[in-house]
Amino acid sequence: MTRPVPLCRRLLAVLLALLLVLGLAPAALAAASCPQCGGDVTCTDNGDGRTHTVSCPKDGAVDQSAPHDFGDDGFCTACGAMDYTKVRIVLPDSADFTAARGNSDAALTLDHVKLTLADTDVTSEYTLSYNWYYNGSFVSTGQRCTLPSSVSGREGDYDFVCFVTAVPGNALAGKTISASCTVKVHVQELLSAEAVVSSRDLYLALGDTTGRTPVSVADQIAQAVADAGGEAAYVVFDEKPHSAAGDLKCTAGEHYVFSGEGNSLSQVRFEPDDTGAYAIGFTVYDQNGSSWPGLLTIAVEQALGSVDVVYTGEKGQALSFSTQDFQDFWHAAYPKGELTLVRFTSLPAASAGTLRQGYTSAARPGSAVEVDESLYASDSKDHVLLSTAAFVPDSRFTGPVSIPFDAYGSDGNGNQTYRSGRVFLFINPTSVEPVTVSAASGGSARFSASAFLSVYRSVTGSRGNGFYLRFLEIPTSGTLFAGRTSSSAGTRLTAASIDDRVFPYSTIGSLSYTAGKAAEESVRYAAYSSAGELLYVGSVDFTVAEDTKNPFTDVKDSDWFYPYVVDLAESGVISGTSPTTFSPRANVTWGEALKLVLLATGYGEQDSDGSHWASGYLSRALAAKLLTEAVPLNRSITRGELAELAAKALKLRLPTRLEETPFQDVPPASSAAGAITALYEAGIVEGSALPGGQSLYRPNEPLRRSEIAAIIWRIQQAAKKA
Repeated sequence: MTRPVPLCRRLLAVLLALLLVLGLAPAALAAASCPQCGGDVTCTDNGDGRTHTVSCPKDGAVDQSAPHDFGDDGFCTACGAMDYTKVRIVLPDSADFTAARGNSDAALTLDHVKLTLADTDVTSEYTLSYNWYYNGSFVSTGQRCTLPSSVSGREGDYDFVCFVTAVPGNALAGKTISASCTVKVHVQELLSAEAVVSSRDLYLALGDTTGRTPVSVADQIAQAVADAGGEAAYVVFDEKPHSAAGDLKCTAGEHYVFSGEGNSLSQVRFEPDDTGAYAIGFTVYDQNGSSWPGLLTIAVEQALGSVDVVYTGEKGQALSFSTQDFQDFWHAAYPKGELTLVRFTSLPAASAGTLRQGYTSAARPGSAVEVDESLYASDSKDHVLLSTAAFVPDSRFTGPVSIPFDAYGSDGNGNQTYRSGRVFLFINPTSVEPVTVSAASGGSARFSASAFLSVYRSVTGSRGNGFYLRFLEIPTSGTLFAGRTSSSAGTRLTAASIDDRVFPYSTIGSLSYTAGKAAEESVRYAAYSSAGELLYVGSVDFTVAEDTKNPFTDVKDSDWFYPYVVDLAESGVISGTSPTTFSPRANVTWGEALKLVLLATGYGEQDSDGSHWASGYLSRALAAKLLTEAVPLNRSITRGELAELAAKALKLRLPTRLEETPFQDVPPASSAAGAITALYEAGIVEGSALPGGQSLYRPNEPLRRSEIAAIIWRIQQAAKKA
């Protein structure tokens, strides 16, 4: 940081404005002059935490090791450098958390940790890391800590300890500091209701439905009570928490009714302030006086702002900019115009990384891009090219970075103009596998929720499904639809509508892609936790098969099982009940299940002994100990029986002790619980999602032909990745 002393008024105003933007303005800079000529001197921080260089432009005198003179505000009075030894970590005064028993996605968060130097917030100068411990044992890292099943599956009060470590961006000048905080967790049987709002929203009424909250909070609570056998009459909220995420405009102890006279629950508003999760307890009563405790969680989503140019990468990976991406941004407004140059109007925090030009590698880093430096779109020996720009993240950094810019050029009508935009970058914590959706030429294909679930679990390590998606862009050739069914065309997603639409895990299967002219294309999506935390950015790759044909008249492209049946039929894995019918709702027999599962898991074709066409598969299953006894081959197989067979054929490791399962109707003590849980965690089986976030598996119901097609297809995909 460079400071002329004394300063002229104009330069002082510019420098103080810059310091205010950075949040690092010292109270005042001491006047100084050259001891030889008495002229003004310039003081430049050496970055070692101890000294600065004093130089006199008039006579050339230089002192390269002048000591810092730190004021009461923690900044050097000459050069403005920070006194890193006085920086402190500020943790929340109290951190209490309530979770519903059995919620495998319940997680702790330690929000609004900051670092201060006297009265100045210097958090942006550090990279924070979080380490969570329970009963003295390490649990996980990250700002968000998913509760272990031993905690979420049992009522009680638990204490977790979070150690926060802050690493300075300037490792030479600063030192690593740490602090700890105890987070109390209360787990109990609760009704649950959830909502998602953007940090830019003014408010959300509890009776509102939006793209982020498709079922209103009031309806969620009413349905939860109905599922419990009651009819909701009114809600009483607990004392409001102190939360930086926002405020629910209610009064503790007041009755908020579902209908009739009195304060309406639907009119209660939540007003967001900052990103994070707001959680408040409540009790809902019915007309007979019966009551149910509950928990309302409102996630204030980390708003991305305008997303004009998008880049994603992995931790430690530099992201190179493409001139074409900025040309596309320009042509979206001026189709006949031409982009000339781009200037970045603000730069990322040092703790996140550096915007550089000419970067090739750590050994050849090029030079840092300066604020408002011109980067040109076309080749020129006299100018810095936009194509040489790259964002180089700090080796420890993961998460989002937003860089505003101004683009300048022609509008195609002889006029010079400019347009403001924003580059959105996201550094993923690990590799994120793309999800593939394949459609027939001129047809449609449904999304597989299990494919997204598999990616979510791989990246986060979670065992649950508490996440949702938001698309960052739409296909350029094909079309995305939400809520498409055999009786409804659904809603077409447009560039204007995707900002306000989110898709929880339970609704991903309602998404579909209608093929365009392109054989391949891709879109990116952002994955959020149920608390509104942006977790990672992934992609969906669309492929269109020109010659794919659907021979079955009873399998429509809007059916959820369409891509599985058509893909397996085309490859000869599965056949119909006739040349033109598949009978998707017909039950699957043991013989059919044995053949399909054994072939999909690599056991090969088996010859019949003449007693039944599937007798060879039964014999092979018995020999391989996939079955303990013979089964009637013509009898329908249940969903639970299929899970046990498939888990053994896949050689999955079953959980030895289960305190909970992913499905409300699968008790941990049931015979198939281990197999169902293992298949669910492997992304092979899904359930039927309920509005409150829970799912049903229906283990005792017969398995249908449409369902086994999906299961066999997922087994094949898992084998390809192995």
